Amino acid sequence: MTLRRFRSIHEMKQAQRWFPPGDPATAGRMRYLWKLSSALRPGVKPRGIRKFRSIEEANAQSEALKHEPPRR
Repeated sequence: MTLRRFRSIHEMKQAQRWFPPGDPATAGRMRYLWKLSSALRPGVKPRGIRKFRSIEEANAQSEALKHEPPRR
């Protein structure tokens, strides 16, 4: 990826390369990026909200995360 310098916001807006909404190739690009990220960092679980069946299950998950090495 090349580095580009801009002298104004106007130049930045002209250089944007957004894909048009509804572009059918977008799904293929997303699949490629997911596969690439999975290959680069296997086993990484996404952060976020998780749903548990019981408080015991939630506490067990919390304890397991305490002993897991920190993410970089």
